[in-house]
Amino acid sequence: MCVKIKYFLSFCLNTLLLSCLVSCEKEIEIDTQNFDKHLVINAIFNANSPLVLHFSNTTRPTNRYESSKDSLQVFIFENNKLVLNAKTLSDSLSTNIIPSSFNNYSIKIKSLDQDTVFATDIIPRSIPIEHATFKKGVGYDKDGGEIKEVSVTFMDPPNEKNYYELLFVYVNSDNAVSNYYSTMYDVLELGVQDSVLLNEGDNNFYPTTHFFSDELFDGKQYTIKLKSFYNGNWSNQHVVLRSVSKSYYLYRKYYTRHFFNQPTQDFGIYGLFFKAEPQAMFTNIVNGYGIFAGYTESTPVILEQVKN
Repeated sequence: MCVKIKYFLSFCLNTLLLSCLVSCEKEIEIDTQNFDKHLVINAIFNANSPLVLHFSNTTRPTNRYESSKDSLQVFIFENNKLVLNAKTLSDSLSTNIIPSSFNNYSIKIKSLDQDTVFATDIIPRSIPIEHATFKKGVGYDKDGGEIKEVSVTFMDPPNEKNYYELLFVYVNSDNAVSNYYSTMYDVLELGVQDSVLLNEGDNNFYPTTHFFSDELFDGKQYTIKLKSFYNGNWSNQHVVLRSVSKSYYLYRKYYTRHFFNQPTQDFGIYGLFFKAEPQAMFTNIVNGYGIFAGYTESTPVILEQVKN
């Protein structure tokens, strides 16, 4: 049996001089009978928190999201040594395993009516930030708004492929990280000019963090520079550098493109102008879907002001 799903898209923009109506219709044939259910595993783990696994199942496009209701036998290995053998009927499994840098972690998950799934990944070494600064008054926009420049410097280990994620955090008076910020969206308004980030080709997809490889600076000290309109309390602004696995890096790149191309309401009616066909997601789960990926992160470093 096949069903036909019709997508109808209509929008109307009204201005003082122009009114426009555009619509389109597309038919897609979907085989709803020959559908194989697969296990979906999601786990992003780090060197500071216990490892947690989340389970669900793939489902037909005509059905709603389906959580996993199967009995699962979960095996977790650290450097090929079995460290957990557990059975669960839940859609998640919290463990007491706290991953460590340089170690390799693998999972094997068995169920009654699905293929056994496998995944493996590492926790990379932590790369400290050497210094992080910001300057005021490096420029002004057309409306006279002051532009600041943020600089983050670190040393890349030589002779190995490394991947990173850069993000900002707010640290309260108790030195607790209360929230993770993204790139501060005003950076996107100004346009990213850093050569490493431009080389990644992600900026047109509005990434929520900066992720990149050491392709252009292997084994060298590097300083990423970003421009910002941010006018808040800079004394509470800190920056974090994550050292991430290749799977984590690819997951973030694929997710960014996938999310950007979703027909969401984030940008209102104007989002219809730049949304395209959804893109496939990256997965490193053998015989299933999802992501099993590790990272470690530096201690949050305060952004110190420097003079021009």
